[in-house]
Amino acid sequence: MTRKLTLVAASLSLGLGAGGVAFAADNDLTGTLMSVDAGAHQLALTDGGAFSVDSSIGLDGFKPGDRVVISWAPAGEGREVVAIAPAGSMAIVGKIKSADEGSRMITLASGRSFTLARDVKIGGLKAGDRVMVTWDRAGKGEEALSVSPVGGQDATAAIKAIDEGARTIALADGSSYQVAKDVHLGGLKVGDVVMIQWNETGGVRQAFDVIPSDANGGKS
Repeated sequence: MTRKLTLVAASLSLGLGAGGVAFAADNDLTGTLMSVDAGAHQLALTDGGAFSVDSSIGLDGFKPGDRVVISWAPAGEGREVVAIAPAGSMAIVGKIKSADEGSRMITLASGRSFTLARDVKIGGLKAGDRVMVTWDRAGKGEEALSVSPVGGQDATAAIKAIDEGARTIALADGSSYQVAKDVHLGGLKVGDVVMIQWNETGGVRQAFDVIPSDANGGKS
């Protein structure tokens, strides 16, 4: 039951419905691959146009005719894929708390644990690494069908300034971000500790997710 999945820049934790995959980027599309060029980092959907693909995303295993879910963000005058997965996958993104290939277990910082499927290898991954786990239910637990490193960058600090209208956030560490239009900012306020996940486009830090920290005591 191996499902290949690669992702760059996603949220720390995703809400998922049964049988669905959720990503945190500017836009999601589900479609059929018309073409895939791993060398040129490009793909096209039969009904969704053409995309460049972030250089850290591997496209091995994807082929024309595959049904996929992609998440994309604006990149210059085009669109760049920041996540791709087989349609119908269930997935969660987070930082590794512990991983033990010997005992076939991986636990994320959120506390969620998965038994590794027999063919899943996690060599080189360690605590603190950000990964996407695709999974399915197995008995009373959950089984990881794949564990893939996640690229992108993040920053965690208290909010220094926030402008929901202009969709900008400045953190106490001196960094500032333009926030993607689909990221919910309601309820966040100066002083809240957040993790911002971002990519740089045209010299501007573009935040594609803003995640309140547990340090806020659930008040954000």
